Amino acid sequence: MEQSDRQPRVLVFGDDTRSFLTVVRSLGRQSIIVDAAPFDPKAPALASRYINEIVNLPTFRGDGRAWFSSLQQRLSSVSYDLLIPCCDRTILALDQYRDQLSHVRMALPARHAIPILFDKMLTKELAGNLGIDVAEGRALAAHDNVRSLVDEFGQPVLIKPRRSYTVSNLVSRGQVVVARTEPSLVDALSKALPPHEFMAEAYFDGVGVGLSTLSQQGEMLLAFQHRRLKEPRGGGGSSFRRSEALNPMMLEACQKVLRSLEYTGVCMFEFREAVDGSSWILVEINARFWGSLPLPVGLGVDFPYHLFELLTQGRRPTQPDYPVGVRGRNLMIAAYDTLVRDKGTARGWGKLVSDVGGLVFHPINVLIGREKSDVWVLDDVRPAFAEVLALPRMVREKREKPSLALPGDGLVLKP
Repeated sequence: MEQSDRQPRVLVFGDDTRSFLTVVRSLGRQSIIVDAAPFDPKAPALASRYINEIVNLPTFRGDGRAWFSSLQQRLSSVSYDLLIPCCDRTILALDQYRDQLSHVRMALPARHAIPILFDKMLTKELAGNLGIDVAEGRALAAHDNVRSLVDEFGQPVLIKPRRSYTVSNLVSRGQVVVARTEPSLVDALSKALPPHEFMAEAYFDGVGVGLSTLSQQGEMLLAFQHRRLKEPRGGGGSSFRRSEALNPMMLEACQKVLRSLEYTGVCMFEFREAVDGSSWILVEINARFWGSLPLPVGLGVDFPYHLFELLTQGRRPTQPDYPVGVRGRNLMIAAYDTLVRDKGTARGWGKLVSDVGGLVFHPINVLIGREKSDVWVLDDVRPAFAEVLALPRMVREKREKPSLALPGDGLVLKP
């Protein structure tokens, strides 16, 4: 491959303070020029010192022609080594114009993998065919009702959109509902239209475990595992997690999926494990960078940079040893979970004191190496301060529209 003295340059799509900001920092630290194409021009992550230029594209609406035309103009004037989408919305938008962008290197899942990995029902079917345990579930039918679903799946019942986003609607995200009561299930079913675009699933009680990978043509090159230490009662993005050793059985499940799809790129496999460790299921697969990305990168498993090296130079990384038992925390989201989202839920004083103490002592734990911070890092402090200043606006918007995610938040599950 030809070598060039030109400084490499990438365009990263997104603006959250978890996956997007971590990708920006990872590549910027390697002296790669990073331009950003955000959704929200006021996003705190855009204050990063590693962002060279902000590229404002119009919102992708309808057939996306205005968005694509603006992107084309940018690509005609600036040469990028790689386009890196950090969320489902941009992956689907770029995939829609994949043929027209064939001259540009993009960190996209292969065309054949997107319909499977971006449809929870097809992902479940693939896993089942590969002998991987999943929760009992199926697509909703027009005749389904509260009584029939409770009889079939018990309670709670999960009602999920099969796709978080569709190309025809990249503005609003489909919400997963954990229906713990019959009235909440009635409400969920009334909004699940058309029914065949949603699925019902049995609830698996346990703890969230994430296994992140980088692979080439189905061969796993990097892997990292974390366990959720705090997650909203209704589910959703974790604000507090801990690194742990790779589970051989879960690792094999990931390898089966990657091989079957001959997958190249990054993935995060979401598992749910019983509290006693006796069983687990595969919940879903994120075929993109994920919310807990700051922890592996902070521990030396640098997925963004190794993906860049793999796709632009063909360099394959070697699996590093990483420390287990190190915790990662998103301080702002953890505070929101503790003081707002968990308010009114059943928890003792001991748990509340423990949660608040974790927030207070987080800076000390970071200094002594027991924890990593998603946003607060010494070489790039401006996004953290920008996030603090933006907090009143974020909380106000969250109250006005409860289904909104906070910047850096994961999928919001409405209980």
